[in-house]
Amino acid sequence: DRIRLPDIPRILIFIILLYSLKRRKAMYRKSHRFMPHCVTFHSVLRERPGRGDCLQRENVLYLHSQANQQVGIGGRQIMKRELGIARCGLACCLCSENVTCNGCYSDNCPDYTQCENRKCSIEKGFQGCYACEMDCQKGLLNKIKPYGFTLFIKRYGIEKLLDCLAENEKRGILYHRKGIIGDYDDFEDVEMLIQFIKTGKR
Repeated sequence: DRIRLPDIPRILIFIILLYSLKRRKAMYRKSHRFMPHCVTFHSVLRERPGRGDCLQRENVLYLHSQANQQVGIGGRQIMKRELGIARCGLACCLCSENVTCNGCYSDNCPDYTQCENRKCSIEKGFQGCYACEMDCQKGLLNKIKPYGFTLFIKRYGIEKLLDCLAENEKRGILYHRKGIIGDYDDFEDVEMLIQFIKTGKR
């Protein structure tokens, strides 16, 4: 049967609507890749109460996700507190690799087989270097950041460190600014670093 002329506009409308629906579905999937609770920009650094917090730093839009992959546009991480602190004192919860890495206590940490601090703490039966009474600087503890974080935990505890890191993140302090170097690395005196962790001020 031939298509009647009056039916052609209806067919065209149907095709346009079908294309529009497919396009909207594709855009929805793309925009909800991380299942965000909220997406927003703020002119100043602040928190929005509710289901998840939207933080803005240096004009970067961040998404807090149900999938727990908290990724800022531009590749910056938002703190994943559940990943905690590594055995050496480094903050797995703020590491730029924590999108794919589940932290020091998992088997998918990139350096877990070579890490001297991991091997030592396991051999001694410690959760981490911060549980050891020795003032040791072996392995990664010869660097100012993990050494300072370890001393901080010995004095104030892990939860206090996590609280301070979370507050400092809201202040705009970056754990990783360029590569694996961030604002906590720019110190030569460990006591100044500990004070910086506590106050967020130099």
